[in-house]
Amino acid sequence: MKLKRFLLVGVVLFGLGGCHRHPTDAALQTAFRSNYPAFSNIVADLRLAPDRTQIEWNGSACVFGDTLTNQAVVTTRLLSHFKTIGQPLFVVATQTRAGPQVIFYFSRRGISVSGSAKGIIYMETEPMRIVPDTDASSQTNAPFTVVRPLDKNWFIFYSR
Repeated sequence: MKLKRFLLVGVVLFGLGGCHRHPTDAALQTAFRSNYPAFSNIVADLRLAPDRTQIEWNGSACVFGDTLTNQAVVTTRLLSHFKTIGQPLFVVATQTRAGPQVIFYFSRRGISVSGSAKGIIYMETEPMRIVPDTDASSQTNAPFTVVRPLDKNWFIFYSR
C-alpha cells in the first residue's frame, strides 16, 4: 500500500513539474532588454570568480551549488542584479574551449533525457544551430540545443 501511494505521489509531482510551459521568445526578449545591465553585470561578476559555477536565485536568496572562499562578497555583488531581474533563475557559468559561457535558465522541466530547458545564454563565440524562432523548435523532437540571436554574444536557447 505504501509503495502504491509513493508511486502515485511521484507520478502526480512529475506530471505537475512537467506541465508548465516555457517562456516565449518574446517574453525572454523583453526580460533581456529591460534587464540588460543586470545580466551583463552577473556575467562580469562571475568572470571575476572563476570557481563559481552554479547559482540558484530563488527570488530572495542565492544558493550556491559549489564552494567559494569568499561567498559573502560574491553574494553581495550578485544580489542586487538578481533582484533587478526579479524572478527565480538557475545560472551555470562554464569555461569552454570557445571561451566563457553563462547560462540563465528561466525554466527547466522534466528529468534527464526527456527534459527541456529555455533561457538566455552569454557566449563569446557564435554557436551552431541558430534558428529564427526557438518557440517553433520546442514543437519538434530534435535532441539538441538551438539558439536565437538577441544581441552580440547573447542568445535565447531552447534545449531538449
